Amino acid sequence: MPTTAVTIAEWAALWVRMRSEGESALGPLNNDDARARYGLTAKQLRNVRHAATSGALRQQATLLGVELPEEYVDNRRWVRLRW
Repeated sequence: MPTTAVTIAEWAALWVRMRSEGESALGPLNNDDARARYGLTAKQLRNVRHAATSGALRQQATLLGVELPEEYVDNRRWVRLRW
């Protein structure tokens, strides 16, 4: 879990992007696609996805006073409906 406000904001923006693209938020991740789309490993993207879908990213953002993007959604119901 990120411990700085800057990293929280980066992860939140990345999650918004992943959700908008669908596959990355919902399906399996592999290193080739992850590196091509995001410049990250599949493990790094899974960490972002887990932090967002578990609510931990929002909790950490609140703790550090980071305002999440308006498009940010971590609703567990959304996740269950999509997965």
